[in-house]
Amino acid sequence: LTAVRLVNANKLLTTTNLSINEICRKAGFSDIDNFIRTFKSFYGTTPKKFLSIKQQIIKNTERI
Repeated sequence: LTAVRLVNANKLLTTTNLSINEICRKAGFSDIDNFIRTFKSFYGTTPKKFLSIKQQIIKNTERI
């Protein structure tokens, strides 16, 4: 179940402009600290850093 929630969170991070708090709730986590810790354990980075990487990729793509 946790893996499904994390995949859903990843999808929301990738396809929406929702805040990390909103994504936490929509993915089914009730505690932001637990969400961040679990996300980092699963993906190797925090949701905030993941978002930063996503935004940098979009920015670089727009330059092409």
